[in-house]
This record gives sequence, structure tokens and C-alpha cells, in this order.
Amino acid sequence: MDISRVRILAVSVALLAARYARAGDLCFDSAGAMIVAVGHKIPGAGKCKAWKGGHSNGSVVNGSTCTTSDGATVRVGYSVAGGNSFEMGELEIPLPGLVGGSAFYTTCSGGGGGCVAHSGSASASPCNPPKQPVL
Repeated sequence: MDISRVRILAVSVALLAARYARAGDLCFDSAGAMIVAVGHKIPGAGKCKAWKGGHSNGSVVNGSTCTTSDGATVRVGYSVAGGNSFEMGELEIPLPGLVGGSAFYTTCSGGGGGCVAHSGSASASPCNPPKQPVL
């Protein structure tokens, strides 16, 4: 590949990345797993917003985010389905810092694996660099 094609490719990749960065993807850290809410922003006080996205395990995520009426906390409910397992969870993250929150989730496996409850820390931030889930 000649140098001009490399430059064109590099510029194209940079423009594509900038496009996704402006899309406003929001990344949630749920006890170490990354959940990407595509084109999502935290709603205003007393409001909720549904979203779709991806999980760090490659599965599709459906979720909703609500901000308490006093604007102090954001609550996220989500479900992840992939293969023969699924996960349902809830995150509670203090505003405005979006750090120091809690994650509570349950994972269930097919084939008689049963369900297991988990808990851990939670936080949120704009995805940087933007993470593109497999949808």
C-alpha cells in the first residue's frame, strides 16, 4: 500500500472515530464489566430515557436510565442476553460525579446452571475513546 493510501485511510479512521465521539455514547462500569449506552446522555431530574447498547462480553443490552427528582442519583436498569445466558441488573450512581455507585445484578445460565446474584461498584462516563459494541 502506498503512502497516499495510508494517509487517506488514517484520515478516514480519524473522521469515523470523531463521528462516534460526538454521538454521545455513555459507558457504565458495572462491577468491572463495561456497558455502552449508544447515543445516550443522563436525563434531567425526574426524567427517564430508554437506550440500547452493548456489553463488554459482546452481547446486546437494553436499558433505561432515570434521574431522581432531586437530581442527586441516576438509576440504571438493564438486561443482557447472549448465547444461553442472560443478566439483569441495576446501577445506582451519585450525581454529579458519576463515581462511587453500586451495582446489583443477577446472571443466569441455561442448561441447569441456575442464577447467581452479584454486587459491586458502579460508575459512568462518556466513552473515550468511544467504544463500539457489537450490535
